[in-house]
Amino acid sequence: MNRIKTLSSLAGAIALIVLTSAALTGKSPKEVAGDNNRFAFNLYEQLRNENDGNLFFSPFSISTAFAMCYAGADGKTADEIERVLAFGPNDLQFHDGYGRYLQAIAQPDSAAVELNVANRLWGDHLFEASASYLAMTRSAYGAPLQLVDFQNAHEAARSKINAWVSDQTKNRINDLLPQGSVDPTTRMVLTNAIFFKADWLHAFDQERTRERDFHAHTGQLQKVDFMHRHAHMVYHETPNSKMVRLPYKGEKHSMVIVLPKKRGGLSEVEADLNAAAIAPLFTRSFGPEVNLALPKFTMTQPLLLSETLKAMGLKDPFEMSANFSKMSENEGLAISEVIHKAFIEVDEQGTEAAAATAIVMMTTSSATFEPRDIKQFTADHPFVFMVVDDATQSVLFMGRVTTFES
Repeated sequence: MNRIKTLSSLAGAIALIVLTSAALTGKSPKEVAGDNNRFAFNLYEQLRNENDGNLFFSPFSISTAFAMCYAGADGKTADEIERVLAFGPNDLQFHDGYGRYLQAIAQPDSAAVELNVANRLWGDHLFEASASYLAMTRSAYGAPLQLVDFQNAHEAARSKINAWVSDQTKNRINDLLPQGSVDPTTRMVLTNAIFFKADWLHAFDQERTRERDFHAHTGQLQKVDFMHRHAHMVYHETPNSKMVRLPYKGEKHSMVIVLPKKRGGLSEVEADLNAAAIAPLFTRSFGPEVNLALPKFTMTQPLLLSETLKAMGLKDPFEMSANFSKMSENEGLAISEVIHKAFIEVDEQGTEAAAATAIVMMTTSSATFEPRDIKQFTADHPFVFMVVDDATQSVLFMGRVTTFES
């Protein structure tokens, strides 16, 4: 394909989106958040069924990476992404709405909160992505395309992607892509990174932090540092749980703690956990006095999500028959892996959290690309020649031609 024509088409597509975006009627940021929350709780349910230990992830990061992937999908592949991720129809309205949702998330309107959201596409230098797809992802998701060489230097490409993720998350998410996660069949990697840091609106007094017993799910008693605070707090109860909402400075973000009323009651509480269950905490700004004891904790968790998502019904995007024709018209693509990694630290001062998601796209064809910079070989001047034994690489005959006698 002519590169100049491709760029020209891309520029035209971008102009089209810019000119028509004012007329789009995508969902509001709150509506998009509601859809994403349905996926978040569904994913939580699946992950807790797979693991009875600690769990931490960013559903926002995963949804955003998949929204970019969704823009390149069609047919059954798009239908499954729409259903499992709780997305709307795969059209300009959906992606315009998601873009406005990202803008709302990334602009907390408070200097007290440090928040960074970044998206990027990493495409093989010989892979021809659709111009309209690149225009969509850049316009709605602020995701530029960066060219790398997966086919000949996949380890260097992996290192470059990991370095970008680390930089976007203040070095909290390192080595997102493990060795072997990309190879010469990789054509595109879609990445989202998010970093969050904020102080509590009302910090815990460090002098009140003391060691207490924590009753682990294994039945063990563990000595843990607990933070303590006694104050009026936003509070809610259900038959099985107590909930408290702790705001951060700027009062644009909060942490919600859901505590089973009885030890060993976590699974019962989780079974009823959804967006509606925590909604009452956000309808009020004041509450009763609460004597709060909260353990300090730090956690880093990597997740390979392909099998989890397949168990939730997202199967076609991973098959060789996957339809990502909106991403590329010239080559079949499928998802080879969805990789996620998240970090959180909670202490007396506040919370620092980061996460990143990578969706690795591979070619569904066994054929490799022919180089576009075709080498020219015209033996119209003196040359050397050799006859070589291939197995030993021994030169059997050697000569040169400098002239032709008449």
